[in-house]
Amino acid sequence: MINKVTMAKVASYKEQTELITDKPINLIYGLNGTGKSTFSNYLYDTDNDLYKYCNIESNGDFKILVYNQQFINDNFYEDSFKGIFTLSKENKEAKEKINELTIKINGLRKVREEGFLNINKIKSDIENLDTNYQNLIWNIKKSYDNKNYLDYCFEKIKKDKKTFFDFFININDNGTDEKDVTIVEKNIKELNTNNDLFQNIPEFINSVDNIESDPLFKNAVVGSKDSYLAELIEKLSSSDWVKKGIGYIDLSKKEVQKCPFCQKKPLILN
Repeated sequence: MINKVTMAKVASYKEQTELITDKPINLIYGLNGTGKSTFSNYLYDTDNDLYKYCNIESNGDFKILVYNQQFINDNFYEDSFKGIFTLSKENKEAKEKINELTIKINGLRKVREEGFLNINKIKSDIENLDTNYQNLIWNIKKSYDNKNYLDYCFEKIKKDKKTFFDFFININDNGTDEKDVTIVEKNIKELNTNNDLFQNIPEFINSVDNIESDPLFKNAVVGSKDSYLAELIEKLSSSDWVKKGIGYIDLSKKEVQKCPFCQKKPLILN
């Protein structure tokens, strides 16, 4: 049983005050602000640093049970329904944790929704830019609609704006030089109206295999020693350069090969 309670240097107990009793039941009463709540709060939480100058003396083992406002705050949690409480400190802590996490979840949902709005805005901006560029390129194309000589260039794409745009946006010019449209017009008109300007080059050699049997090569080509290069060719021992050059042609391949002399690709072996 508690015999003595000492209160000092806390709340209204500026000076040391003692409650001494030998009774099992004691009634403490007083005006507001005289220290009743402080007294019960000390008994409820004796290890709190606020009460380091307070003390309890007893004549044996005892257990303190306190029901005050602090006990209610710690152990009762008012639910979403007014006047309905959840009992136990653990339940209160769990409920508060759930509420805390719910607030965080709602915050993250808001961030996600804002992110979706930003994504949709960006998509809308891209679609608007795409539409603007389609219109821009289409209007350029329309400015040449009256020039019939360009019709064959746009045969499969000239009727649909998006198809036309997709075709041009994916062109890889590979560094091709730009040409003025007037030059293109002139070249196309010449190709279409004057067949004599560009004649087909006659076929020269069908196969390297037939070179030696071709009448053109029956006569040996002998360099003239009177040439101004004769002395240099003789000094370099390069008079047989044609034979050596042909040795670089792979006769087993049928595809296009580089010419060993000019390093271009005119050779197709049949």
